Amino acid sequence: MRWTVVLLAMALSACNRPGSATPEAPPEPVGLSRQGCNQGGLWVEFPLEQGTYRITQAAPGVEPILYASMPDVVGYGTRVETPQASFSFERLEDGRVWTAEVVENRCI
Repeated sequence: MRWTVVLLAMALSACNRPGSATPEAPPEPVGLSRQGCNQGGLWVEFPLEQGTYRITQAAPGVEPILYASMPDVVGYGTRVETPQASFSFERLEDGRVWTAEVVENRCI
C-alpha cells in the first residue's frame, strides 16, 4: 500500500484560529478543505490550527501509519488509496485532538 504525504507548512505569521477545547475534551471533527481524484487515488486536504502534529492515518485491513509533522503546520494533505480512511491529528503543543473520516473513496 502506498501513501503519499504532503504537509502544508506556513510561516509563523500564519493566522492561528483559536479553539475552546481542552485536552480532556473528545476529539473535534475537522472538515475537508479540498478533495479530488488524483491518478487512481483520492487527494484530500484538511485545515488545521497552527502547530506541530502527531498524525495517524488508518484504514480497514491496513496497519495504521503514524507521522510526526514539522512545526507550524496549518494543513495536511494526502492521497487515499483505500475504500475508507480515518485520520487523527494531535497537536503536540497542547494535546488537542481532531479527527476526520473518508467514508467512501469514489476514485478507486
